[in-house]
Amino acid sequence: MKVYFENIEHGWVNFRLEANGKNQIHEGFSHTPYDSFSELVDALFDMKSQQWPVQKKATFNTEPYEYEFNFKKENEKVHLNIVGYPDHRRMDKSETIYAAEGTYEEICLPFWRGLRRLQGMHSAEELDKRWQRSFPSADIDALTRLLKENRGY
Repeated sequence: MKVYFENIEHGWVNFRLEANGKNQIHEGFSHTPYDSFSELVDALFDMKSQQWPVQKKATFNTEPYEYEFNFKKENEKVHLNIVGYPDHRRMDKSETIYAAEGTYEEICLPFWRGLRRLQGMHSAEELDKRWQRSFPSADIDALTRLLKENRGY
């Protein structure tokens, strides 16, 4: 699996998830109303640092469609279930867009790599400006330190 966050500008970022040599998801995500990148980094951090079963989510908005990235850790397996909703109300039918399970390295590291690539393209100040909200550069750095300590990449 490969994850890309690209072309961050005017509060939007292009997202691409590739698996089995094909684009599984290719969307433009908005900076509002969720603090999506912070939620994602928090999920990746907890999937690595917590020893007991953990469930975390990160919600990304395409206005009006929303994607909920559900991460669940049980023992040494991480489950990823990406669910799509027609809008924020969650009243209409949802659909599973992508599902996978594997080790932390198989499921979570591709998201970290995508975040690090994006982080490497711009300064922290520039990312804040382009994303139009605080980009979690310090949290990504903390996740990177955790992974280095645990030889997770």
